[in-house]
Amino acid sequence: APAKKGVATTAPPFGKRLHWKLLPSSALGETIFDDLKPWGEVIPPLDTQQLERLLAPPAAPARDRAISALGAADAVGIAQPARRHSGLAASTGAQGKIQLLNPKNAQNLAIILRQVAMPTDELSEVLRWLRLSHPISADDLEHVYNNLLPPLLESTELLHYNGPAEALRDIERQLLPLVRLPRLKARLQTMLFSKSLPGLHASLLERIQELRDACL
Repeated sequence: APAKKGVATTAPPFGKRLHWKLLPSSALGETIFDDLKPWGEVIPPLDTQQLERLLAPPAAPARDRAISALGAADAVGIAQPARRHSGLAASTGAQGKIQLLNPKNAQNLAIILRQVAMPTDELSEVLRWLRLSHPISADDLEHVYNNLLPPLLESTELLHYNGPAEALRDIERQLLPLVRLPRLKARLQTMLFSKSLPGLHASLLERIQELRDACL
């Protein structure tokens, strides 16, 4: 197969890379160059612009300059415009909906969601206000904590999405209320502990009674 054509590069002059910097005449004082004739009096006159074009490094492509500028802005903390969503892994489906999850993760999360006893927007409100009196069971909360939470926290594109919910595919739209909930993991732990506490209390009382009976 014919070799792929690469980007043509110009060999540096004199076989090595030189770092060129034009100094102003005021910087030549008390140096060996101060004893030489001014550049304009040399015959023929020295063309410093031609030297600069010859020795200066080639200009970076526009794309590289843009990337470098963004990197420099991030390094010094300059705020960048908010992104609607990152396009690294996002795609658009046949119906024009944004897909932030890859097909495998979307399928797995959809299966997990089918086993959640309530809609995610209702679950989000229960967790937001820590409604301890809500009839959601400890088993349901444990299912969400053990099976839904880990892959959800790894879905970077969905976590950083700040666009409208209606633009998303169905599975991403269902998960969005939970993703946008602050301190989701801590809220789930609090609710799970609250719902498990009565059973734990009854179990401890039963063990204490067994110990009392054994001591009689």
